[in-house]
Amino acid sequence: WIGRVQCSESYKSANFRGSRKEPFSGGSMNVSMVTTGFYRGSRPEGDTDLFTIKSQGVVTDLSLETGFGAWWDRVCGRGFDEKSAWGQYWKGVFISRPCSNISPPTPAETNDILAIIERSIPGGVFLHCYSGVDRTGWIVAAWRVTREGVAPEAAWQEAVTMGMHWRF
Repeated sequence: WIGRVQCSESYKSANFRGSRKEPFSGGSMNVSMVTTGFYRGSRPEGDTDLFTIKSQGVVTDLSLETGFGAWWDRVCGRGFDEKSAWGQYWKGVFISRPCSNISPPTPAETNDILAIIERSIPGGVFLHCYSGVDRTGWIVAAWRVTREGVAPEAAWQEAVTMGMHWRF
């Protein structure tokens, strides 16, 4: 858990400097608005986090996790099941599009995820990976470039400011 706590704390304290929208905090995670109806953040860790997301009008929870987070939760004895909680209790849509946490999503994965976001925005969509910085940052940068016309350098700088690691 120490690595997750350190990541979460650095994410909470540093990752929103320079963002276009102020983050809001809920439970153990931070969430920020990318554009109207599109939010980004770290993995929800409990009902409080899901309430925070739902309070913003989000209907779709789009996860880029590979399943390692859920496996780690089982190893550590944490019983929260994001997919079940979101679908059953919060009556939302949970979509999983696993992407590697070692390298950026492929062009095909990126295009698929961007299309899901575009379709989901009218009902509200929350995009996340485990920490909400690398895979999530990549997709948000691609969104900025392809949907908002932002220069690639500016989108990359925003991703780095939000916490994306150099390996991406």
